[in-house]
Parts: sequence; structure tokens; C-alpha cells
Amino acid sequence: MLFASLLPMAAEAAAGWNSITSDMLLDGLSEIKSLLPIVGPAVVGFIGFRKGWGFVKGNIKGA
Repeated sequence: MLFASLLPMAAEAAAGWNSITSDMLLDGLSEIKSLLPIVGPAVVGFIGFRKGWGFVKGNIKGA
């Protein structure tokens, strides 16, 4: 009996919920792909700077 009364309420709740569509996901992925040419070189440069700075500090400390 309880299940029969909950079923219409569950269907009504599901009808009012807007789910994520594939178009939303594709829009998000295209935004991420458009940022890669900017973020990629910046990350590589930052990592290179850190390695270079560590190398310089190590040589100064070892001198």
C-alpha cells in the first residue's frame, strides 16, 4: 500500500528535475580544450622555473 502511494510522488519529483545533458558536457569540454594552449605552457614554464631555481640553490649551497 505504501509503495503505491509513493510511486506517483516519485514520478512527479523526477519530472521536475533537469538532468545533465550531453550538450552541457560537450560545452564544458570545449571550454577546457580552449584553455589548454594557455594553461599548458604556463604549467611547463612553472615546473621548469622550479627545477632551475632548485638547481641554482643547490649549487650555491654546495659551493
